[in-house]
Amino acid sequence: MIETSPPTQHRRPSIVAILVLSLVAGLLLIIGLATILLILTPPRTTTAPVAQDPGHVDGEPILQCGKPCFGPEDALALAPGAEQLATLGSPAQLNGAASAGIAEDWETQAGEQFHIGDGTPGACVFALSAAPIAPSSTSYQTRNDSIVDLGLFASDTATVSHVARVSESVMWGARYPNSIKGMLNQCPGYAVTLEGTPRVASVTPLDLEVSVIGVTDIAWRQQYDGVESTTVDLQRGNLIVRVQIIGKAGAIPAEDVRTYLFTVAIALAEL
Repeated sequence: MIETSPPTQHRRPSIVAILVLSLVAGLLLIIGLATILLILTPPRTTTAPVAQDPGHVDGEPILQCGKPCFGPEDALALAPGAEQLATLGSPAQLNGAASAGIAEDWETQAGEQFHIGDGTPGACVFALSAAPIAPSSTSYQTRNDSIVDLGLFASDTATVSHVARVSESVMWGARYPNSIKGMLNQCPGYAVTLEGTPRVASVTPLDLEVSVIGVTDIAWRQQYDGVESTTVDLQRGNLIVRVQIIGKAGAIPAEDVRTYLFTVAIALAEL
């Protein structure tokens, strides 16, 4: 008799094994999809919030000041001293240095004064103010800048005023000289009635050569009824200082005026 081996029995996979394999495959698929999403999704970055300037106007971009950045207390340090004023004959002090509100108030006041006096052209409003203002500028529109009165001085021959403007940022400060230059180009002269007195004035740009490193200057002369007024705006960083010297035509030598303004520019550069 020939012996034969029993036929081989094939085991069927159990239900448990099938479930385990399905779970493993599902997990691998999920891990693969998650990895692909991580690769394709750009990284998220977080930026620390910029502290808002307490003087900031809603709707305007929040700016960091930049360098050099000055405050009203820095501007007060530019009040002229007796030695400096001696160049112009030592005019007596009529009022001391003090905070003087914001630019918007000064611009509004100058505009109303010009309007009430039937002044023309409107581009010349900036020339009426002792403070550095740019009311008709489209490129310089920060209205809540601090204004600091640095003193008013007078003698028999001259009246001298120093007024500073502390802008929100160095960027705005740097825009100021070009804004004034644009208005100056549109103001060859003006006619206005001030406190009942008509004034017809010529306005002439000046190159006083008083600029020093880091300081930008723009100057002009007004002439009316035998009066001559020399004004210069000096800008460094976010600080602008307007110096105005008013006297009878020819009463103050031009070289003395230039020397005096140069000392102011140096003081600003060294601040």
